[in-house]
Amino acid sequence: MNDLFMGKEEFNRLMETMDEKLKKNGFLIPQRPFHAISLFAKTHKVKVHSSSMIVKRINNWYDERYGDLLKVDLGLGEVALLIKNDPYKMQIPWFLGTFCLVCDKSCATYPEETKKYDPLIKREIPVINVLGLIEGLTYSVAATLSDSDLKSILEYFIFASKTMSSFRVIKDLTYKAEAETNLRMAVANLLNQVSPQYGQSKWDSLQFTEKIMKGFIIDWGKKEPPHTHELLVLNTILDQNTLPKIPEYLLNNIQCKPAVRYERSLVNLDECINAHYSSLKVLSILLGVEQEKNSNTPIIENVI
Repeated sequence: MNDLFMGKEEFNRLMETMDEKLKKNGFLIPQRPFHAISLFAKTHKVKVHSSSMIVKRINNWYDERYGDLLKVDLGLGEVALLIKNDPYKMQIPWFLGTFCLVCDKSCATYPEETKKYDPLIKREIPVINVLGLIEGLTYSVAATLSDSDLKSILEYFIFASKTMSSFRVIKDLTYKAEAETNLRMAVANLLNQVSPQYGQSKWDSLQFTEKIMKGFIIDWGKKEPPHTHELLVLNTILDQNTLPKIPEYLLNNIQCKPAVRYERSLVNLDECINAHYSSLKVLSILLGVEQEKNSNTPIIENVI
């Protein structure tokens, strides 16, 4: 079949059929254009490439059908941090290889083509402005940051990037999807501009940590964890099954009662952000991030 001569109505019927099949097979909207192209090639026994007319027609059909629903965030997620005792949200992008991190107080987001020559490896590498990844941070605030402040932000960015990129590549961890939702909600509730929900955010950090620990107990420890929110109990099971044991102070920073979801006075900003930090630290320990030696170490520069 020559797709160049397929009429509009015939093509629409074909696309409706393929899209329905992909939907029934569990493919989400952003995943369907790629799989529709693959399905077309397999069904009609033709080879396609990125410049093929059928590829353009399929992509155009999906653009018209679903519009913005096709858009998907390719980053690793978001984390919260305190700057001058105010909470901010920092985006963690997905990138590979060697790169140069800078703290440009203009807070500009650098274009992807921004490069710097590295004499050690004798080639240009991408430049990422970490301050440009912090939502709402202005030059007025950034200008007040000390070298120590910038160093702390850089270290936190590197820690979060390594942890979340390691988390991304784990495919089948039990409760992973549910845990990711809790992590997003912990940040969202903490940074709610109308009415910050510090108690609910801390509970989400607890739920995130609990699901991660239980997932490791199930998948690596081959045990069925108890129905409990007590992290110290789960920690004992991790230790008994030769899995990394978490320092108790981290778990104590996260542990809370269900009542925090309803009584706002039970949790303040510092306790909320501490629980969020600690939950990421727990994840990094379980993933063994701190023990990994990554050859793609970023080059760090402070731009004052």
